Amino acid sequence: MSRLHLFIFSFNMQKIIFRIFLFILLPAAAVVYILLTDLDREYAWKSIPGDCENRGSWIYDRMIKDEKAIDIAFLGTSHTINGIRDTLISNLITKKTGKTITALNLGYCRFGNELQFIIAKDLFTHKKVKTIVIEINETFGISSHPVYSYYAQTEDIIHPASFKNQKALVNIYDAFLARLSQLRTDFFNTRSLEENTFPEYGYRGYAGFADPQKLIEPAVNLSADSNPIRQFNIGYPESWIKALVDLCKANNSQVYFLYIPSYSSQPVPIEGMEFYNSLAPVLVMPRTELTDKKLWRDADHLNDKGAAIFSTWIGNELSKGK
Repeated sequence: MSRLHLFIFSFNMQKIIFRIFLFILLPAAAVVYILLTDLDREYAWKSIPGDCENRGSWIYDRMIKDEKAIDIAFLGTSHTINGIRDTLISNLITKKTGKTITALNLGYCRFGNELQFIIAKDLFTHKKVKTIVIEINETFGISSHPVYSYYAQTEDIIHPASFKNQKALVNIYDAFLARLSQLRTDFFNTRSLEENTFPEYGYRGYAGFADPQKLIEPAVNLSADSNPIRQFNIGYPESWIKALVDLCKANNSQVYFLYIPSYSSQPVPIEGMEFYNSLAPVLVMPRTELTDKKLWRDADHLNDKGAAIFSTWIGNELSKGK
């Protein structure tokens, strides 16, 4: 093969490689651009109306749109939603201290500490909150919250508190889908203009009773899992909890941890107490106050009567620091 032929062959190969490079680069650049697009906060919180009884829309309405103050915010799971009677706590602390105090239940269904951080971040952007109460459980929840990526700001997807989770790549992919959906919605101008009417409080109660046969007594001498894999996975929720506490303190907010057990849980958490105590005070109601099976709606959640007893105790505890 002559030098001319070699030159032509080499030139053609360079053109092919360049085209392949462009073929890969342009879609990749589009993906990165979409992923780095900021989520409009209203769009984000209203993007999953079917999840947790449209709790996201309510959170946006009460936390961001509503100008009324929030003095005490409760962050957690459905244990918080069903266990914290925020209006009762507001009235109790106001009466005890002589100061008008507004407590708000900002619980969201299911476990995953990232979402509590995301809620708190938007909360501090719009409200000056004096006290944050963070739900804790018998053991750490090591799973990622399933809707974290749909509510999170871009910086918390790209630079999360920790990547030590099996859903790390899935979270990035879901965040991309959320932002792609926003771009598509804006392009076709299909945002919903529907306005909903929500209550001012976040407690969602239940007046009924659990089947007593399904309420199992706590195991005797239950201890934490010391498996090395478990200990590694615990690093994920610990990182998000630490980030949340740091965020609260940076905004001059007093932090408490609140143990909200299931019926079969141990009297105190069996995992994480040393970690929690290193960050903030831990509130633990005596288990004897909640052993009556008529205080529960199911094995994991208090009913109205149980929530009233639990919330009265919490209000009394919090009022000591006011």
